[in-house]
Amino acid sequence: MTTFYTPPRSRKSAFCLSALRVLTTVALMSTGPGSVAQQTYALKPYSVTLPKLNTVQQGTVATQQAGNLVYNTDAQTVAFHNGNAWQYVHTNAPEAGQFTNRKLITANTTWVAPAGVTRVMVEVWGAGGGGEKTAFTGTLVSATGGGAGSYARSVLGVTPGVSLTLTVGVGGAGATPSTPAFSGGSSFVNTPSENVNANGGDAYGNPGYIPSGTVGFGVGGGGGSNAVLSYGQRSASEFILLVQCGNGGTAYGAQPAGYGAQFALLNSSSLLYKTDEYYVQKGSFPGGGGGAGYTSGGRGGDGMIVIHW
Repeated sequence: MTTFYTPPRSRKSAFCLSALRVLTTVALMSTGPGSVAQQTYALKPYSVTLPKLNTVQQGTVATQQAGNLVYNTDAQTVAFHNGNAWQYVHTNAPEAGQFTNRKLITANTTWVAPAGVTRVMVEVWGAGGGGEKTAFTGTLVSATGGGAGSYARSVLGVTPGVSLTLTVGVGGAGATPSTPAFSGGSSFVNTPSENVNANGGDAYGNPGYIPSGTVGFGVGGGGGSNAVLSYGQRSASEFILLVQCGNGGTAYGAQPAGYGAQFALLNSSSLLYKTDEYYVQKGSFPGGGGGAGYTSGGRGGDGMIVIHW
């Protein structure tokens, strides 16, 4: 059972909201195999205590509703469920305060540890997969956005003067009328003794898998969504099928993007309307999946590496 703490009232509070009482419902999740429990309570104007779960517990709770919140004790940040996957409220990594410099890497390179540096923190994003074009199989319609790349963070020991090899994944190409979509590339940080790998997102909506190597904290990317269909009757013998193509997945700490295109069919066969393929969005940076379209899909977002020292 989660306990909600209400601090004593203070006249010096910067936010005097004592008149505000919002009746709302939150989903409280157990750390075991039990189902989601709904509890209604009066939201106080001061604070609310979220369920505290580590990454393993968070990944094994029952099916979640969009909007559910937990506090991830490994990442030390709030995680929210978007209906498909957990996303995180991005803040500076807890360890970042130990370091005074940082460098953002967006292309393959090497980095040499400066004099006096014996520890670095690396943040690594894999690239996003490209969005699909629409496929028809009988009465089924598929148009899936690309999956987002995974994220890894780790503190590594280094020797001054040693070179780190940095490989940044390239976003997967979106589908074209004549070619399929491609998966995003993985991003790597390699030292002489350790490595950190953030996997790229899949071209068929599957997110980048949990990172591997020396990982202090890691999370898979968000999965791409499939097409959403709706029908409308135009006459006794005609109906219109409206298709919202799938959106690309979102990587850890990134903003959503990679939105899919729309099109409409008469009696599921004759094309009535489609948005210009130009508006099929590429994935967000870093690591977002590309949106799906009618005849082509959006490109996945490139990966990224950030070094703190």
